Amino acid sequence: MLDLYPSLAHKDVILMYQGAMSQTILATMAKRLREAEDDYLLSKRLFAIIIELGQNINHYSEKREFSVADRREVGYGMFVVQKTETHYIFTAANKIKVSKIKKMKEHCEHINSLNPKNLRIFYRSQRRATRQDGHYGGNIGFIEMVRKSNNPLETEFTISEKNEELAYFSIQVKMSRIDVF
Repeated sequence: MLDLYPSLAHKDVILMYQGAMSQTILATMAKRLREAEDDYLLSKRLFAIIIELGQNINHYSEKREFSVADRREVGYGMFVVQKTETHYIFTAANKIKVSKIKKMKEHCEHINSLNPKNLRIFYRSQRRATRQDGHYGGNIGFIEMVRKSNNPLETEFTISEKNEELAYFSIQVKMSRIDVF
């Protein structure tokens, strides 16, 4: 998926997974990441981001595989965590329908444009809002990642060469290891 493996080799990768994103896999990744960080507050924020990204793959990836552990089909995708001297960098990727790109781009751009106060207000309004069809949560995952990381989301959409109705969606979130608030 996205041929990211060669470009990430030897670049501070502490966690990498590609496959079905079952709850068991997600819990294992989150536990591993929490154990990698001694700072309690930072580890809580890392945990929140990994859960949000993993659930995004689990619920919304167009590529599905059966998970024996979850006893249902789950999303298939890729997940990478890098640890540099100053940041944790989370990258996740999965397939989505091309028809969803415009709405997702607009949603991410809107979230990225908000200052912390307005982001908090938007978060609260989304928590109270009625769930949209096809959404598993309150449409707050991306908002939560920006709030926890204090950085904008970096997204990329690449239309599949094999199927023009599908695109690869990748999202990257950076979190400072130094300025934990």
